[in-house]
Amino acid sequence: NFFSREEIFDWIEKTISVARDRISNKIKENSQLKNMATTFVACIVVNSKAYIFNIGDSRAWFISKDKVEQITEDQNLYNFLIKNKVGKEMFELYRDNLYAITQFVGAQTSKKLNIDVYEIDVQDGAYIALTSDGTHNFIGIDEIRHCLIGSKINFNDVCTTIIAKAMANGSNDNLSIVIMEF
Repeated sequence: NFFSREEIFDWIEKTISVARDRISNKIKENSQLKNMATTFVACIVVNSKAYIFNIGDSRAWFISKDKVEQITEDQNLYNFLIKNKVGKEMFELYRDNLYAITQFVGAQTSKKLNIDVYEIDVQDGAYIALTSDGTHNFIGIDEIRHCLIGSKINFNDVCTTIIAKAMANGSNDNLSIVIMEF
C-alpha cells in the first residue's frame, strides 16, 4: 500500500517542522547559534513518480546518458527579483546579495516556509542527484554525470570522488550528494 500525494506532503511538512523546532531549541541553548539554519532538498519516489521538495539553494538534478537537467530552482534573491519582474535598478541595488537565500529551515518564526514541490516521472537508467551548494557550486554537473554514465557504478566511490573534487576546487561550504538510480 503506497502513500497518497497528500500523505507525502503532510509528512514532509511535519518533518520540516520538527527540524525547525530542533534548531530553535539549539539556539535557546546557545545564543551564538542564533543564525543557524539549513537548506532542504528531498526526493520521495512512489509508483514511478518522484516528488521533490526544496527549500533554499540545495538542488535536485535529473541525469540520463543524454541530458542533465536542474529540477529545482534556487530560492534566492536573484530568482525572487526575476519572478517579481522588478527593474534593473533593484538588481543593481542588491548586486552584492543576489544569491542570498530567501527561504531556509531555521528557528521557528511566524513566517510560513515556501516549500517548492516538483513532480517528475522516473525513467529506467536515469538518476536523480541531490546536492548542497558546497558541492554543485564547485563541481560541474556534467562532471557528476560523467562519473555516473558508463561502467558499473559503486555509488560510495562516485560520491566520495565528487566530494573530493569539490573540496579540491576550493569548496568552503557544506558538501553533500545523494544519488538515486532508476
